[in-house]
Amino acid sequence: MQRRVVICFRLNCAHCHADDARGDEGPDLHDLHRSDARIHEVITAGIKGEMPSFGKKLGDPDVRRLIAYLRTLHRLNRSRRFVQNLLQKTACAAAVQCSSHTHS
Repeated sequence: MQRRVVICFRLNCAHCHADDARGDEGPDLHDLHRSDARIHEVITAGIKGEMPSFGKKLGDPDVRRLIAYLRTLHRLNRSRRFVQNLLQKTACAAAVQCSSHTHS
């Protein structure tokens, strides 16, 4: 399923949102704060003057798979931020510990 949805994303969404969904002409899709119903509506109906409608091109199962895929990007983004924050805190703690040893 993952491969199929990635192909669907690349064929239908990547030209505006980039292959990695970080955005190009369209916005970054990693931190969507919209309900699944709203995302479904945007994909199927589009946004006048901003995004075309994919309702006639994609069936409901494909749209639901795309939404699930977008949710994995959000979780992945949160996990990356958590790891980055943890590494930053660890680096700061190591720097403090290292500097306390050099002044003793």
